[in-house]
Amino acid sequence: MKITRSRAIRLHCLDCAGGSSKEVTLCRIASCPLWQYRFGNSLDNKFFLSRMNKAKTSYPKDFPEMLSALKQQLKYINDIKVKAYVAKFLEANKIY
Repeated sequence: MKITRSRAIRLHCLDCAGGSSKEVTLCRIASCPLWQYRFGNSLDNKFFLSRMNKAKTSYPKDFPEMLSALKQQLKYINDIKVKAYVAKFLEANKIY
């Protein structure tokens, strides 16, 4: 059975998060080179946006905490692409 790149990343993220989809969704480790790929979709993808909107309502306490943690990390991220992606993510969620 062939595993796609996005599936392999997803499986890695699930392994890192102890098998919890919630923890993958609310991942705060933006310095991870796979952070921006953890869903296999870009910020502009409808699946990504619907997942984030669902996370806001499903995890009303955890979601703002994740955004706050990402905002604090932003100044320490050295990779320009990752930094831009995190900034775009925060902007899309109206806290940056």
